[in-house]
Amino acid sequence: MKIGLKKSYHGVEIFFCNMKLKMTMQYRFLLYAILDNENVPDAIYFKNRESRFIRINRFMANKFNLKEPAEAVGKTDYDFFDANYAEQAFKDEQAIIRTGQPIIEKEEMETWFDRPPTWVLTTKLPLLDKKGTIIGTYGISYDITQRKKAENDLRKTNSLLTSTLESTADGILVIDKDCKVIQFNKKFTELWRIPGATLEDVNDFDHFLSTCRQLVDMEKAQASYLAINAGKETTSDNLFFKDGRIYERYSQPQLYEGEIVGRVWSFRDITERKQMEEAIRKRILSLTLPMNETGVLNFEDIFDLSEVQRTLNEFSEATGVASILTHLDGTPITKPIGFTRFCNEIVRKSTIGCANCYKSDAQLGALHPEGPVVMPCLSGGLWDAGTSIIIGGHHVANWIIGQVRDNTQTDDSMRAYARKIGVDENRLLEAFHEVPSMSEKQFKAVAQIMYTFARQLSTSVYQNFQQARFISEQKRAEAVLHENEARLRELNATKDKFFSIIAHDLKNPFNCILGFSELLEDKIKQNDLTKVDLYASTIKKSCNQAMNLLVNLLDWARTQTGAMKFHPENIDLIQLIHLSIQLLEDAANQKSISIDCDMPQSVILKLDKSMIYTVLRNILANAIKFTHPDGHIFITVKSSEEEWLVSISDNGVGIKKEVLPKLFRIDETVSTEGTNNEQGSGIGLLLCKELIAKHGGDIWAKSEWGKGSTFCFTIPTGTTSN
Repeated sequence: MKIGLKKSYHGVEIFFCNMKLKMTMQYRFLLYAILDNENVPDAIYFKNRESRFIRINRFMANKFNLKEPAEAVGKTDYDFFDANYAEQAFKDEQAIIRTGQPIIEKEEMETWFDRPPTWVLTTKLPLLDKKGTIIGTYGISYDITQRKKAENDLRKTNSLLTSTLESTADGILVIDKDCKVIQFNKKFTELWRIPGATLEDVNDFDHFLSTCRQLVDMEKAQASYLAINAGKETTSDNLFFKDGRIYERYSQPQLYEGEIVGRVWSFRDITERKQMEEAIRKRILSLTLPMNETGVLNFEDIFDLSEVQRTLNEFSEATGVASILTHLDGTPITKPIGFTRFCNEIVRKSTIGCANCYKSDAQLGALHPEGPVVMPCLSGGLWDAGTSIIIGGHHVANWIIGQVRDNTQTDDSMRAYARKIGVDENRLLEAFHEVPSMSEKQFKAVAQIMYTFARQLSTSVYQNFQQARFISEQKRAEAVLHENEARLRELNATKDKFFSIIAHDLKNPFNCILGFSELLEDKIKQNDLTKVDLYASTIKKSCNQAMNLLVNLLDWARTQTGAMKFHPENIDLIQLIHLSIQLLEDAANQKSISIDCDMPQSVILKLDKSMIYTVLRNILANAIKFTHPDGHIFITVKSSEEEWLVSISDNGVGIKKEVLPKLFRIDETVSTEGTNNEQGSGIGLLLCKELIAKHGGDIWAKSEWGKGSTFCFTIPTGTTSN
């Protein structure tokens, strides 16, 4: 007998024979030995041309919940699966019968009447009689449900990791030890203004060389990059760009067994913060140093522009003249007040008229400390005046008023000027009559008032009012500085924690998944099924661990960015506790841990259901993790006039005295293995603290090493967002 096909399926070597040849008793014996063997882990079946079963093996009978394989004879897939799967299987088999073409290793989702779907890897071939005529089909299916679940869990984990990276305000770049890009978020590409797709084609150093051309000191940036990448230190510095941007750069190595396996970089745009700091520094410098030491003074560094604008508005309204404050180059400092249509919409719209206006502005803005400059405008002859604002000998701005007429300007002179600058005579004359009228003597008196006020502004107002303002600003700056320092320490600690989790805590479960996946693959290739269930269980456990960590991490990141909104409603706290116990009941049962409660039947409070459920789940999961098998957990709920107290106690390993103060702190890393070597990152307790704070409550822990721990939190009776 000639062997037609030899195929290995995870521990079962099946010989599919050429059905054209005569089957001897020896081969019948071998075939029946395989079909009747209960240890064969694959479903093997034979069908006729109508896709009715003519023989199945013992494994498939068990899968169909049949006592004997013979019970399947004459039945079809419609008798065991739902119509959708049965119909597709029937179409596949009829296609094989028509064409003779087999189906090799097709992934299929089996859908049942009475149980959840399962996944299989199926191979189907034509069944031939002695003459080579197709009389049906036969095949083998290997169950891959656990593998598909692990793949799905891994996809969810990757999705959560991506969401976590995208939720941060920093640009994140992760590289391996060869500087190859492993991961990056959208913010990173936005900050460095590079197409994200190109990061997948070249290594990180190539990108750094191309993008560092944006920096002020490119050579220094390159040298620091090489030094940081070669070391094991955590570093932080600033990058200065040619266009004025300033980025804070942070870098932390990824270490495995003391060796560098990669590095995580983060970048944050601190340009606006630095500009504010520089503005405050210059203002303090302008207000404190002697005038001869301040260098170039800017008007905005000294005066409150809103107050200056209000003063100019009141001056123009009281005197009837147009008014504006300008820099020495003529650019406006304040908004123009009382400007006429004659000047703005007609004269300045013509080339000649506009040029004459600029000449007048230059003469009015010239330094003239002895008094105001009063003169007819060189473009139209209206009266204008200007005075210099001088602070301690520094010419810092000009105050210009005017756009008034007197009897020296006539209709004939205006018509002549309209022809000179090339505008419509009637339109210019109409706008001229709208200009406020004032005698030369009266206007010069207004100009003198302007000059006197400006001089007072330069002396007594500056010396007295601004000195008091400096004291206030200094105190405010000190308070802001202290607040910023505290916030900066918190942000750095937050960043350290974030990168620690990415660089270490997330790596452990994935290393476990990869390691046991390789062992599982080797076992399958060697047709050795021992410990396969253990490996699959370990992979599942590691996936769940990574999933729980990422869920907490994502929730925590949302609290840091303000994305987690507080939505309180009337919720039964006791019902939430029971739901949390049900969720973790299997974990407790696996360690034979009992959970008892002493609490009222119902407590209705104004709560955010999702937040409190997360707190209960984290604390109860920790209690189970750190309690020995056959241990005990006790939950109590008590009330006072102002709040409700929830306590979750265990008789587990407890917490060391020196570790207890470090709980709920972002700047301290606290992670202890559970009694079954369960891993943790400490992020859960940080999240609990944030969520309880949103309810206006408090959270703390009491413990004695070796005897157990009690975690408590309070919720005010009238809970509102904090």
